[in-house]
Amino acid sequence: MADVVLVIHPHAYEAAFKSRTGMVGKYITEVAKDVEAATRFEAPGPGKPPRNRTGISYGKGQLQLSITHDVDALAGDVEAVVYPKAEHAKYVLFGTAPHVIKPRKPGGVLRFWWWKKARWAMFRHVNHPGTAANQFLERGLRKGCAVHGIV
Repeated sequence: MADVVLVIHPHAYEAAFKSRTGMVGKYITEVAKDVEAATRFEAPGPGKPPRNRTGISYGKGQLQLSITHDVDALAGDVEAVVYPKAEHAKYVLFGTAPHVIKPRKPGGVLRFWWWKKARWAMFRHVNHPGTAANQFLERGLRKGCAVHGIV
């Protein structure tokens, strides 16, 4: 009986499986784009229901617009990363503890639109109750991967 020998040329293997432009790299890039789109959809932004007691959405879309992805071939592996660039993303992702908000200048006041009384209000400090964590990255990862059948 004859033996069958499969020989894969090392350069062809590298090109197909370990480069950004190979088969695997193109697929990982496609998945990363879908995860990025799903994460943008999940991230808080304008028009989304607010997660605060006021019922007013303060989102301007900066967090959504800052979400991006990178695909690199590092140490022989093709790797994709989806992440937000916005500085305030960590506060949204992990939440904040209750804290006191004070004016920047000593002796100054904080000025807020008091929507319940429809007028401006001034305070020397405000006791912020904190915010709940919003795991939009995890939800985006799950939804983006589900498109490709990845659990």
